[in-house]
Amino acid sequence: MPDLTKAFHWTAAALVAAALVSSAPCQAGAAQPDRPAQAPAARTQKAAGTVYDGQPDFTEKELLQFCRTLPDFRSWVKASGEKPHPVMKNGKPDFAYSAKAAEWARFHGWDEKRFFCVMGRSAAALALVSEGRDRAARYRDMPKVSDAEFELVQTHLGELLKAGSGQEPPQKQAAPAKK
Repeated sequence: MPDLTKAFHWTAAALVAAALVSSAPCQAGAAQPDRPAQAPAARTQKAAGTVYDGQPDFTEKELLQFCRTLPDFRSWVKASGEKPHPVMKNGKPDFAYSAKAAEWARFHGWDEKRFFCVMGRSAAALALVSEGRDRAARYRDMPKVSDAEFELVQTHLGELLKAGSGQEPPQKQAAPAKK
């Protein structure tokens, strides 16, 4: 059984969370907000809560938007050296990210807390799909995933895996011209 510091690095981390932080090559032209130089950014969540506290289930619309945003976020993370990651906070699952990462999410139309909530829950749902609910449930740092979120991840598994892997979807080929 893995220790708590490695618990989020379940199979889903290889699929989405860990992959988004480090694996894909930086995409040229990835959108990045203009920001003034700042001192190293501190964690943006309030001391009392986590990114998951008080958050409703993510919707299909949000999950699909996340899938469209994730490749650019992965590129930005790689280029910027940022390292957002899951953590435990006061015995509860949470997600650590810098003020720069929060600003990136806001620039791309997200509430930063919601963006990292969807990221963490979708990665956890991928772990449940991959390892099974009973086996994956042993990870204490994994956020709770509702049945509805689990079903959405199963339905959109292909989009999530593509977004998390950095692979571009294949281009449609034009049908050959008839002679």
